[in-house]
Amino acid sequence: FGEVTVAGKALDARVWATAPDYLHTSHQRIVTGRFIDQQDVTKRAHVCVLGAEVKRQGFAFENPVGKFVKIGLSNFRVIGVMEERVLEMEETTFALRDLNRDIYLPITVGMEDFQIYTEQAIPMNPMAVIALMYAAMERPPLNRRPISEICVQVKDSDKTIPAADVIKHIIDRRHKAIPDFKITIPIVQLRQQQATQRIFNVVMGAIAAISLLVGGIGIMNIMLATVTQRAREIGVRRCI
Repeated sequence: FGEVTVAGKALDARVWATAPDYLHTSHQRIVTGRFIDQQDVTKRAHVCVLGAEVKRQGFAFENPVGKFVKIGLSNFRVIGVMEERVLEMEETTFALRDLNRDIYLPITVGMEDFQIYTEQAIPMNPMAVIALMYAAMERPPLNRRPISEICVQVKDSDKTIPAADVIKHIIDRRHKAIPDFKITIPIVQLRQQQATQRIFNVVMGAIAAISLLVGGIGIMNIMLATVTQRAREIGVRRCI
């Protein structure tokens, strides 16, 4: 998507083109303004929603709604700010990225206005520019262009893994069994983390038990050696 700047200041941010339903599937909330809606998608509106950290970098304590962020060569009007996402300790293992550094655009803007620049730099000679324009005109319609990520939410959590299997089967058929995609299931990663934690706890408990046993035997030997060495002295004292 290009560099993200506010008043000439570069921001450490990652740009995502997405749909209105993303707010629901990602379990995030808006604290200021609003999220992208269907009208923004239909009209390919140049609007954006900022993550909490991006807002902090670019606008500090100001309200950014109504102001502009430059992404690549285009200006985008800020329409909302996401609530800061603070991950709990158990969530950090399977967190895919820092959501606070995200910027969200309408998916049609990302696919139509930016796709031409994602594969190569803009050429400087006229013939190459003309060739690039022809390539842009020959691009497939929006509903057939590649996307980088799909978020799927299953109503019944018990059906998450079967649903993932069905999705994998569908994508395998469309991609002709080429393994050019990855399915990430947070609940599976959480279970793996919990299993790893249980093994870690068992190992640490065993190490602690062995350490106590070895320490106890060492102390016992020292005390026994001390008593043995002073046995004559102790006998004399008892006789007196």
